[in-house]
Amino acid sequence: MLDATTTTDVLQTIFIGGQLLLLGFAAVFGWQQLAHAKKLRDAQTRPFVVIDLGSSRQGFFDLVVANIGSTMARNVTFEFDPPMVTSKKYTDIYELKVFKDGISTLPPGKEFRTLLDFGPPRYKEKLPDFYRVKVSYRGDPGDRLYVEEMDLDFGLYWNRRYITLRDIHDVYKQLEIIAKEMQHWRPGIGAGLLTVSPEDVRHRHDQAERDLEEFRAEQAIREDEAAHEVSEDEPDSR
Repeated sequence: MLDATTTTDVLQTIFIGGQLLLLGFAAVFGWQQLAHAKKLRDAQTRPFVVIDLGSSRQGFFDLVVANIGSTMARNVTFEFDPPMVTSKKYTDIYELKVFKDGISTLPPGKEFRTLLDFGPPRYKEKLPDFYRVKVSYRGDPGDRLYVEEMDLDFGLYWNRRYITLRDIHDVYKQLEIIAKEMQHWRPGIGAGLLTVSPEDVRHRHDQAERDLEEFRAEQAIREDEAAHEVSEDEPDSR
């Protein structure tokens, strides 16, 4: 049997070992939390440049470049695989400085948009649908080099069903059309929305004649009263 001293030593050793194990777990957890916090802080303070397909009008493709991060992106360049081709009538992106020489500075929230292609001729010519774009740029923290790979897929847009949404600009256009149309509205037979029937014309004619007769009667009364006043003012010649 172990004596009391030996038993105490064993218990102390076990206790110290448990403490060291807990400290080890705490150190690992703390290191993970610190790494996660640093990663989150870097994500919140870095630039993030994206390139994507957009559409400003139905059937047209725009190429959109934007910095959706929170800091400045510098020396932004793009590499397309395969090289981007478009319908002959539309944009050759390699003629644009953005894709030929890159972007020296792209502030946070800044967007560059250009017309890329029109869907029907692109589909008819069977141009490639899928492109992989490598986007390279530098930014905070520490002027770090970022390299992102993004996909552009025209195939996602074929055979879509569209819902036409109206906004305030459409309302304004319709109001302009209504205002111009109202300028042509005139009362008359067969004239626009203010058309009057023959019966209405006769009614207006009769009313105009009645108004004229009343005016003549009132005028005659005034003339009689004026003549009567003149006769009273003349001296008696007898």
